Amino acid sequence: SSKAEIFILFVSDFFIKRYLTDNAYEPINFLYKKLQEEVSLELIHETATDALSLYLIDKIVSAKHSEMMSSMISEHRAIEYMIHRFSQLDLRMPTDHTAEEIEIAAKAKKIISTDFRSPPSIKELARLCGTNDFKLKRYFKKIYQTTIYAYIQKIRLEKANLLLREHLMSVAEIANEVGYKHQGHFSAIFFKTYGVYPKDLKNSL
Repeated sequence: SSKAEIFILFVSDFFIKRYLTDNAYEPINFLYKKLQEEVSLELIHETATDALSLYLIDKIVSAKHSEMMSSMISEHRAIEYMIHRFSQLDLRMPTDHTAEEIEIAAKAKKIISTDFRSPPSIKELARLCGTNDFKLKRYFKKIYQTTIYAYIQKIRLEKANLLLREHLMSVAEIANEVGYKHQGHFSAIFFKTYGVYPKDLKNSL
């Protein structure tokens, strides 16, 4: 039988409230509301634990530091972990969307999620969604608060994170598997996004 390990991060209301603003539409306020509803927590339980999550958990539980810096370092690492886990979810900010905007953006997202290794060009994607590239980019950014290019990178890196955890492929093979032609380019984007190189992350697990 396989060994199961559970990591539980307790976060108090006070911890989050310190970062709240007067604007109810700020991401931190929206996130706090979701936490209160426990909707986001359910989504996190259903989200696969990737290599970076394991790496951050290890940093939290195995850290050795002086008592003076303990609270500050622990808080920093807890925030780092929360940011990563919640970034994996589709927590869309409430705003006014038309049926056309929602339909086109959702269709584009579905196509990208399926073909992220070799996605169609913006013009081709717009054609597949029944619109033009200007509207597609504007609708997608409005609905998902990110660009199409950034979303493709997000999907690729999340898939790479899961593959790194499995230890079945080399970094070069993983880079190719998720759509990067050059390992160096993949490693650079991975480091820029997560602050750790895929090779170092793989070796730490």
